[in-house]
Amino acid sequence: MDEYQKDLSVGALFKTGNRRPITQAYSKMNPRSSLDSNQNIQEQFNVGKQQKWYLRWWTVIVWLATLGPFGLPFLWKSKDFNLFWKWFLTLMIIALTVMLSWGTWKIIKLTIDQFKSLGLI
Repeated sequence: MDEYQKDLSVGALFKTGNRRPITQAYSKMNPRSSLDSNQNIQEQFNVGKQQKWYLRWWTVIVWLATLGPFGLPFLWKSKDFNLFWKWFLTLMIIALTVMLSWGTWKIIKLTIDQFKSLGLI
């Protein structure tokens, strides 16, 4: 096992209170970055940064309720939902869209048939 693999071993990565192997291993993978302080680690991994307002959970729910399937990209970019909820909400929105589209088609067809029976078309 070479030095790089030793630094990425499970025991070295998950030792509590010891960040040195992680930073050393990352520095070897990406030599252009220097991860010597916690500030650099936070900058590299975007720790502590808030999401933009349009990706927060309540805004995503508003997007889905008002825009339907056009709100799905906001759902998938949001970090407030786990994978289960992303798939569940996606399938529910798609099913609702299909049902509403089918209902709209039936109403339009019925209206056209009534106009034909009245001789208006």
